[in-house]
Amino acid sequence: MQKWELKRGILLVLLIGCPYLGRAVTTDLTFGANGTAASPDDPIVWLGGNLNANKAHYVEGHSVPIRLPMIGLSSGTHTILFQWNTQISGKAANDYLTHYNRMLPHNQFGLHTVPEQINPLTNIAGPFYSTNTFPIPAPSSVGSPVPGQPTASFNALPANERLMTIYNGTIISMVYTNEESLTEAGSKSQMLVTFSTTNSTVVLAFGGHLGSKLDWGAGGSASSISGASYHFNNEKLDGASAGGIAH
Repeated sequence: MQKWELKRGILLVLLIGCPYLGRAVTTDLTFGANGTAASPDDPIVWLGGNLNANKAHYVEGHSVPIRLPMIGLSSGTHTILFQWNTQISGKAANDYLTHYNRMLPHNQFGLHTVPEQINPLTNIAGPFYSTNTFPIPAPSSVGSPVPGQPTASFNALPANERLMTIYNGTIISMVYTNEESLTEAGSKSQMLVTFSTTNSTVVLAFGGHLGSKLDWGAGGSASSISGASYHFNNEKLDGASAGGIAH
């Protein structure tokens, strides 16, 4: 497998406050930085903005950990809409979502073989009463330049690596609301997550899979992308804008 450190920002951070049912709601989308291979951060550090080679070491096929705390929610049912780049310049970026803890194998760096620990609740005020998971739906491969991908790659993962985790809530459904054509030079996907809670603080945790040349062929995978950051943002919370894209 080709080595690839995150030299470009794959995701972004949003910290917003908005009037919401009489209270301020904040969302803070951050990403797991595990340090360099020579000097890893263990456990990982949650950061916003770009994850470059000084902050993280991942390879194609790994999933970058992502967490989204939502603070100030009312009791009841809510929705959050995510959007991310699946293709950039005709190459696979984050081709699908996974469980947040996917950094194996971890022996490509010659310095350490054990992945860094991941705690999605680091520095988030609780209390946390429950942890639940929900199966992530498979991405479409309709019109894919590589027949069957990325569906086949996603379905080949063990079931426990195809789960989204929620703290202080219960996921009711996960639905792709848009999957743009993979034949386009740049394409995006959107996922709508519906969940219920009786707590004001809820945390979602999942991973962004880094497109691999084993699935997309040489020159068609994440390490071949240059000149642009990856974007991953939460578009809407309960139908209202949740902020813009940061780079």
